[in-house]
Amino acid sequence: MDGPQDTTKHTHETVTIDEEILQHKEKTLGADHPETLAARGDVAYTYWANGRIAEAIEIEEQVLADCERVFGAEDPATLVARSNLASSYWSEGRRDEAVSMEEEVLGASERVLGFDHETTVTTRSNLAVSYWALDRREEAIALQEQVVAANERAATREDEEGVAAARDQLIESYRAAGMTDKAIALEEAVIVGLVEENGADDIEVLNARATLATSYRMAGRAAEARELQRELIADLARVIGPNHPGTLAAVRTFVNSDGGTAETALPADGTAEAGLPADGAS
Repeated sequence: MDGPQDTTKHTHETVTIDEEILQHKEKTLGADHPETLAARGDVAYTYWANGRIAEAIEIEEQVLADCERVFGAEDPATLVARSNLASSYWSEGRRDEAVSMEEEVLGASERVLGFDHETTVTTRSNLAVSYWALDRREEAIALQEQVVAANERAATREDEEGVAAARDQLIESYRAAGMTDKAIALEEAVIVGLVEENGADDIEVLNARATLATSYRMAGRAAEARELQRELIADLARVIGPNHPGTLAAVRTFVNSDGGTAETALPADGTAEAGLPADGAS
């Protein structure tokens, strides 16, 4: 078995390698070549990753200035350089400057690449995170809604995981902002789509129903939450088994949140056909 690695040595070697690559690019291609500017950005990132934020910022500011001079203010390479600098500003606590730059990047990306371009959508998502951290929740949610809509318009089967992640984040934001009705409407729509695509017994559908029950509780719709949880437990017992951890977790939620008991949560014979009491009483 290998002994413990010397991470300090590894970090030093990584920085040195990036610096050597940059020196080679500068010597062979020139200071303003696109590959040289990219290599300089790599050095800045390595510095940032190793906690050398001030040094990273100094390099990134120069890279941005060079990109603006060589490529223009709204070239994709310049947008990347501006976005990287914004991240470093954020790390140093210069949040207002960082957000201002992120807003510039988003506006330029929409103009140059298009509203639904992958890079634009990622930029929009990152700005939403920044807005949320600054307690600008309404603006963050508005951007997240745009992200979900753009993802849905551009989605292919390979993109489904990303689309689902964006929806889940929006649902969490709705909940955190007290916009429970919007969370519920989105969750119900997601369940309808999943059932049409995968069938009612798909595990994603069952998980989505559990999340919807939570939102019903948060909205004060306790009776609907209990009924949905009861139906969910019966389906989980049938699909994955009454003793599966997922089923038992749903039972625990039923007991702790919905006023039921363990005895009434599952059918007496462990099958869905036995049914569950309508009122959850023992």
